[in-house]
Amino acid sequence: MSDSDSDLGMSTARDRLRSFDSRHDPRVQQLLHQETKGYRKASVFIGLLYSEDRLNVLLTLRSSRLQHHANTVSFPGGKVDEGDQDEVEAALREAKEEVGLEPSNVEVVCTLSPMIASPNFLTVPVVGFIKEQFELKVNENEVEEVFYLPLERFNKDEGHSSEVFMRSSSSSPYIIHRFTDTVIGQTMITWGFTANYCCLVANIVFNKQGFSYLSQDPVSAKDAYEQTIQRTQRILHVTKTHELAKM
Repeated sequence: MSDSDSDLGMSTARDRLRSFDSRHDPRVQQLLHQETKGYRKASVFIGLLYSEDRLNVLLTLRSSRLQHHANTVSFPGGKVDEGDQDEVEAALREAKEEVGLEPSNVEVVCTLSPMIASPNFLTVPVVGFIKEQFELKVNENEVEEVFYLPLERFNKDEGHSSEVFMRSSSSSPYIIHRFTDTVIGQTMITWGFTANYCCLVANIVFNKQGFSYLSQDPVSAKDAYEQTIQRTQRILHVTKTHELAKM
């Protein structure tokens, strides 16, 4: 049975997300701790805020000054620094640096299966509840705007489009999803990596089949999670095979 925001309890959302916590998945831990030459570790923070009787996801519009992914909708996040204890600490640090969200105002619920994000980052999504509204302190060198979208929006067809894309380092195509919304008087397009994980979190929380970046047809959250792990494993295996061939 699927849910909507109106009848979804926070404890139910928390329990469902925790059941997908990749920190307890040995396959994911192997991916994160194996030698990944050519790929740097990164993490993003997927912040969920319960407001106006619904769950909302925190998003940013990246600054036009940035070298990578300028003017795109994104989660707060970045590379894992040497001083970070793990991917969770890195994601919370980045959220504080980018938008002023204090780690003490976050309940970390889970991490999800990692994905390769351009340019060559092995990226772990960290999902957490924002405990209460906070005063934004926007780092203008990194962020143009901060906004929220209803999480359930990523289970709906309205304003959604998709196209098939092929990554050179893998043998199978994947789907690029785009969600178009008007926010703060601007047209915001959530797509690619960010859209994929918004869809996955929505599928998990609302217990619905939904969009996946590896299937044209709606899939369950469990299948989407498994597909993400398998694709990441495949990409890293292909990369490692190419490295060995050059030796």
